[in-house]
Amino acid sequence: MLDTIENIEDWAHARNIIEGATPQAQMLKLTEEVGELAAGVARSDLALIKDSIGDAVVVLTILAQMYDLGLPECVKEAYEEIKDRKGKMVNGVFVKEDDSGKIRRAKDAQRMFNFWTFVETEMLMR
Repeated sequence: MLDTIENIEDWAHARNIIEGATPQAQMLKLTEEVGELAAGVARSDLALIKDSIGDAVVVLTILAQMYDLGLPECVKEAYEEIKDRKGKMVNGVFVKEDDSGKIRRAKDAQRMFNFWTFVETEMLMR
């Protein structure tokens, strides 16, 4: 995987994406890729899901490089933050404990669930 990330970084440098693009433009690209991922999930289209996840990782790799970060160090930092996290599943969503040790209100998880159900329904209608 590290070789692939290095290949992506080299590819992006060779095409002047890291130096010539902006983080804002890459965020728009990332949003586009996440939208494609949502469509793939909504349609249960495994090929689109796989392609979209890969495209999102490419954009995240480029975005990390724009800030002189490496994708592996970003992922490692995220894992260190979540590794001991406690919580529970609510409507198919992991809800972490808040600072007081109580589970966040199930209503918040329900709202999130309702939002993603709406997004999936809208994507299926396209």
